[in-house]
Amino acid sequence: NFDKKSRIDVNSVLEEDPLLELCLESDVDDFELRTDVTGNPTDPSEEGKSVVYVSTDDMVKLREALLKAGHECSARLTYVPKAGYRQIDDEEAFQQNFDAIAKFEECDDVDSVDHDMDLSGD
Repeated sequence: NFDKKSRIDVNSVLEEDPLLELCLESDVDDFELRTDVTGNPTDPSEEGKSVVYVSTDDMVKLREALLKAGHECSARLTYVPKAGYRQIDDEEAFQQNFDAIAKFEECDDVDSVDHDMDLSGD
């Protein structure tokens, strides 16, 4: 099962306290900030960036506040696994799942593929 959330990708590293202030000023109730690059799709893809998750109702409010504060960002809807990411220890099963995701992503009608595979390599 997955939770539907809004993902805001920010092209800078955000700090928790200033983000909390922006959220309070924008009437955003709850947020989750991620700044560590782990390889999982819920985290930033590279150093120097941040990802913020908020409810779908708060996406526009926070994105506008971040832009107004001078942060370059983009927002989209995504699905985050409720049980977290699972480690697939069988290399063949991992490759089959990875190949299936790649095939879905090749389809013209597919914007993104959300999954629960742990890609961190740990």
